[in-house]
Amino acid sequence: MTITPQMRVKIVTLLFFFAAVGYAISYVTFGRDRPLGESYKQVSEYGGDFTLATDKGKLSLSDLKGKVVVVYFGFMNCTEACPLSMAKMRTMARRLAPEELEQVQGAFITIDPERDSNAEELNAFVRNYHPSFIGLTGSPEEITRVSEQYGVYAKPEDFEGDSATYTVDHSSRFYMIGKDGELLTTMSHSTTPAELVAKVRTML
Repeated sequence: MTITPQMRVKIVTLLFFFAAVGYAISYVTFGRDRPLGESYKQVSEYGGDFTLATDKGKLSLSDLKGKVVVVYFGFMNCTEACPLSMAKMRTMARRLAPEELEQVQGAFITIDPERDSNAEELNAFVRNYHPSFIGLTGSPEEITRVSEQYGVYAKPEDFEGDSATYTVDHSSRFYMIGKDGELLTTMSHSTTPAELVAKVRTML
């Protein structure tokens, strides 16, 4: 059979289509719930205990054993991803029954320790979303260590040449930590509050 130019175009188009579908399936199956910092690693290679500061003193992840911990890494001056993600966490908390919420801890870890160094201000900011949430900060070295533990990508960007007005380019995910303190999965920025609630309930 002779392959005409028109047939050749159709074949190439189909090949590209199936390649794109294969990539999408692979991403959803293997990459969707992985941290963005180093997506080639398994989720089981991330996580672990850490100790950071709240407005009530030092707090370790191990202090929260027995609770499902939902962590978001962001910063107070963030104007896009962080407010949207924290609003989703707020809706999640409101949709959980009181007896369920008692077993869940929402946490916001700053990736901008230079400006978010005041634990009282950070926690006031976080509790604007929900009174049960906690904010965690620390030294730049401590925040870098925790970010690396959890595969968080964060890079300051100085768009205006003014060190006081920089922003931070960062990955935006929800880190779902089980009652035993182990990171079980991450959920993408596009996750809905309903999906967060459903996932949390499987972890209670």
